[in-house]
Amino acid sequence: MEETDSLDYQRGLEFVNRRNAILDRVTNCACCVTLQMPENYRVRLGFARIGSPAYSCSCSDWSCFDSRKKTCAHIIAASLAWDRSRSIPDPDNDTIDYFFRK
Repeated sequence: MEETDSLDYQRGLEFVNRRNAILDRVTNCACCVTLQMPENYRVRLGFARIGSPAYSCSCSDWSCFDSRKKTCAHIIAASLAWDRSRSIPDPDNDTIDYFFRK
């Protein structure tokens, strides 16, 4: 994910570990996820053969994306939940450290 930070990653990981991320619809190249929070959020993820991934979230942080310039924790949680559903392990600590190095 582009321009996210370690705090958003940790929050996303907590959401998945607490089972707040529910996969609603899954295909080979896309999914819809509901994050069950005090207010539910809908996340959509998709990948094409060519190009960048497409993703969106119904949270207020995402609506401020252009000024915020980073991915929200809900999208990270949805990505982790989708990967786990396909038996793809979470990133290891070396990978996380590499991406969040300042």
